[in-house]
Amino acid sequence: MNVLVVYDTSWDNFAEISRRLTSKNIDPNHRINIFYGKQSKHLCAVCNKNMLQIYRRCINEKSFLEDLRIQLKFTKFCIIFHNFVEHNTLSSIIIKLCEENDIPHFIFSEHTDDFFFDGEIATDKFRKCVLNVKDLTDREDIRCNLDFDISFPTEINGTKDYSQVIHKLRNSYKTIDENKAKGGTIFIDTKTPKQLSYLQYVANKKKWMKEVIPR
Repeated sequence: MNVLVVYDTSWDNFAEISRRLTSKNIDPNHRINIFYGKQSKHLCAVCNKNMLQIYRRCINEKSFLEDLRIQLKFTKFCIIFHNFVEHNTLSSIIIKLCEENDIPHFIFSEHTDDFFFDGEIATDKFRKCVLNVKDLTDREDIRCNLDFDISFPTEINGTKDYSQVIHKLRNSYKTIDENKAKGGTIFIDTKTPKQLSYLQYVANKKKWMKEVIPR
């Protein structure tokens, strides 16, 4: 099962993240999905420490909504670290989409010791709420109709387009596989035909002398 974890651009309360992302609260067989961003390395460290599987997802501005729609379609529930002060950012967008598509989601904020489960203050502990989330079945198509522009972090805007990097890697591996399939030997000797002919003549001469004058 996939679990999507997102956070505010300015979120820096890693103690809260460490307290929630543990193998006691989340089944280690679940896959924690995160987007590359300012704090992604800290989330990776937390997941690695707690032996949780982590999958990193890149944010491509050109196909962001389509990528997000596919991601949410196969997500069991979302965990959002959000202080309700950032708007039109990844965390606020995920909350909006979860509400519109009835996707289970948890919101943790520094403003309160409680947390929100599907928009309401939870009455049970986090671990028990997670256990009560039903397994993901065939979810209908996700609606991702946003009537505002998305504000991406500057750290993401300045990075490379990972879709192009992936495309180049695929082409490189394809070329390697094609060369392997041919099973041929590539001749890389830089000698001229005249030099090769002379070397072959010398080799044949040595072979002839061994046959005529055996030791």
